[in-house]
Amino acid sequence: MPSLTDLLKPEYGIGLAAKETKEEKTRRYYTVLGRFICVFSSAENSMYMLLFHLLKVTRWKARALIGGQNMGGLCTTAKRIAPRCLGQTKLKALNILLTQLEVLNLFRNYLVHRSVDISENEIRSGNYMSARSSESIEEMVVEIGHVESAITDLHCIMYRIHHLITPRKMGKLAKDQKKLIFAPWRYKPLAQENMERRFLLETLRRQHQPQSSGQ
Repeated sequence: MPSLTDLLKPEYGIGLAAKETKEEKTRRYYTVLGRFICVFSSAENSMYMLLFHLLKVTRWKARALIGGQNMGGLCTTAKRIAPRCLGQTKLKALNILLTQLEVLNLFRNYLVHRSVDISENEIRSGNYMSARSSESIEEMVVEIGHVESAITDLHCIMYRIHHLITPRKMGKLAKDQKKLIFAPWRYKPLAQENMERRFLLETLRRQHQPQSSGQ
């Protein structure tokens, strides 16, 4: 089992080759994506533990009240309950975590529920089949580093949630661990592009490229 410090190292997990083939990049992407989905599920469990703690009722009553919720529902429920259960300091700390969890939840939904096109140059994720019209097709360029950053953020969020629930049991952090866990978020929301607009810009760019003389 890797240590907390190892989990938060950017190089933890799959190594990056200097030049990858499409097959190597595909294999590495899906390996990191699998890790992300597993860690995301663990973060959902941490949110359930947080809400069980805040509700202060028996476990079976808490399950009856909030059972079956996904991450989006858990964040909404926590925002509704926490102001009545936490002091201002802890509430502010929790809201910071919930905001990033909602960002990561949207990222997760994009990666899981949209198609992906992997080439040697880039990875594009888009709603190519589910969009209501061709004009509404959105896509984003994803790097494997983006997914790894999201994994690191989830590990930090889980630790900080448990620290809110049972600060004494978590104990004191070493200086380097505290610096890693409370660092600014690694994952930042990715821009969504309109596919038709991208095709139009690429067509115009090709039309305006100087033609070779062939001599």
